[in-house]
Amino acid sequence: MEQQNVEVLCQLSKEIELAVLGMQIMQSQMAKLLQEKENVKEFHLESQKRINDLSSDVLRLNSQMIETERSYEAKLKEMNTKIQEQDASFISWNEEKEVMTERPLCSLHKSILFLKSFVV
Repeated sequence: MEQQNVEVLCQLSKEIELAVLGMQIMQSQMAKLLQEKENVKEFHLESQKRINDLSSDVLRLNSQMIETERSYEAKLKEMNTKIQEQDASFISWNEEKEVMTERPLCSLHKSILFLKSFVV
């Protein structure tokens, strides 16, 4: 019976050693999983920060684009007004020029007619 007890004790001892070894392996795997979980958590937080930063940049750039567009629209209106003023000024100058060139021709024509009346 004592031999049997020794064999049972040896068997139990081996099983306990295997169980302890299995628990050590599981403990090591748990530590790795916890570290991976922590790494994933840090990566997620960094990603969220990058996303927030990019969102802020996009909003800032959008505001700048709207401001620039408004500025260009105002400048374009200003330039159109100046062009219209210059067109009106040119048209007025052109009409004045035509009147000035027609007057002397008219006077010259009248003078020729007047002179012809004496020549006949």
